[in-house]
Amino acid sequence: MNCTHAAKVLDAYLDGELDAATDAQLAGHLRSCPECASVHDAHRALRAAFADLQRHRASDALRRSVTRELAALERAALSARPRILSWSQAAVLAGAAASLAFASASWLARPQPLPSDDRQVAIARHVAALEAPAEGETRLGIASSDRHVVKPWFAGKIDFAPPVRDLSEHGYVLVGGRTDARLGQLGAVLVYRIRGHQITLSVTRVAAAREQVPTASTLHGFAVVSWASAGLGFATVSDIEPRELQQFAELIRAPAR
Repeated sequence: MNCTHAAKVLDAYLDGELDAATDAQLAGHLRSCPECASVHDAHRALRAAFADLQRHRASDALRRSVTRELAALERAALSARPRILSWSQAAVLAGAAASLAFASASWLARPQPLPSDDRQVAIARHVAALEAPAEGETRLGIASSDRHVVKPWFAGKIDFAPPVRDLSEHGYVLVGGRTDARLGQLGAVLVYRIRGHQITLSVTRVAAAREQVPTASTLHGFAVVSWASAGLGFATVSDIEPRELQQFAELIRAPAR
């Protein structure tokens, strides 16, 4: 199995819908391919995050409104002449009923609004990096504290050079890095550690004209700082104090010495 095939069947794998042979092939591929393993872990972490979101019950007024509309559609169908509806009439009624049913279901199990930025993806990458790999697996494509080893490792794997900083004098120790695919776009993930806390820095390409100053926030108990510069988008995530993560971000943004 190659990476292209793995990407196509990954969701079915997570849902337990693959046949035994394909399931075994994908499991073997994930053990040998850090890039696909990171995508798998990110998908699984996002599913867990969605499952934890608070759900809201539809109001009684909405329930009554939907019930009335469905009853009206049913009466119209029963009283229509001729009794056997044309194909086009049936299609219209089915579409309307499906739309109302979807609206009702959406309100009955509606999650809280999600942010419009990439924080969810950055957190999923961070959570995936925290998971202990199985025996014989690794969550890093390159494991080293030497920036001169980590930085050239990305050459030929992605079409840009991520900033790899040696911040050990500030307490942030480089652990390693890996590539990470999102929506068909390959990016870089750098991993640092401070006092036993892990920090992940995701770097991807963005529109060349996009410039964004660092923005700090918290989501799902994690501190997140994101910014964009020189055609690259950055998002760093950790469970350390937001102010300390902002300091890390400023050190990453500082010109290389």
